[in-house]
Amino acid sequence: MGSYLMHIGITEKVRRKLKLSSKFIYGSILPDLIKMETGDRTGTHFLKTKVDEYGIKRLPVIDDAITMLNGKLDKEVRLGYIAHLIQDLLWFEKYIPSFATNLEEGRKAYLADNSVHSAEEFSEDIYEDYVKINAYMVEVCKLDYDALKQELAKLMTENEMSFLSNNDNMRDVKEIHATKIITKDKLDEYIKEAEEKVIVVIKELLGE
Repeated sequence: MGSYLMHIGITEKVRRKLKLSSKFIYGSILPDLIKMETGDRTGTHFLKTKVDEYGIKRLPVIDDAITMLNGKLDKEVRLGYIAHLIQDLLWFEKYIPSFATNLEEGRKAYLADNSVHSAEEFSEDIYEDYVKINAYMVEVCKLDYDALKQELAKLMTENEMSFLSNNDNMRDVKEIHATKIITKDKLDEYIKEAEEKVIVVIKELLGE
């Protein structure tokens, strides 16, 4: 996903319920931190190609990640890493296709208002939406974000903290009503479903 605060917010909700440490939160953004350093999204996110009625997608394979990460990283960091991939899988497999209909010549019709756009416009608009929803994620997930960043600073390198700070831009929470693609109702639905799916897998892995 394009917003760290989507990952942090959902993972923080899980952390509180399962009484995990801030290492779990760090793990939840680690795939993107490594990707930014290496440029490798396929390896860091355990992606494989899938073809369906919505087109070609590259999606995380959770079982592959669990197997290949077993015994690597601190356990809570590893579980946070897997939580990130579960959230990505749900977002890209179910929710991204629900925001627009594919048309001929690569164009997309936004379901929010039936407007037609190019694939490039879709990409630009959704990344703009990610910035608009950040403050809402902080509010709805009841994040004490400043305190959480202080916790993360004990675990993260200076470069990682700098990258996080440069990409957690927030606007007024009312911007949630000014998005072009991601609707508040769909986002609320995603937050709930992602939290539930992550809890199921992490509880199972905690008993491994």
